[in-house]
Amino acid sequence: MRINMEAIEILNQHKLRVTNTRLLVLNFLMAQQNKNAAQRWRAAFL
Repeated sequence: MRINMEAIEILNQHKLRVTNTRLLVLNFLMAQQNKNAAQRWRAAFL
């Protein structure tokens, strides 16, 4: 049985897209947390 390289390529690209999307969401959430933490620190010191 010959493996369909095109199908594997499509699957790999899909996996990369899913991974990139997850990373973008994670970055966004981290940025939100950092912003909230910064505001808390500012509020504590001012």
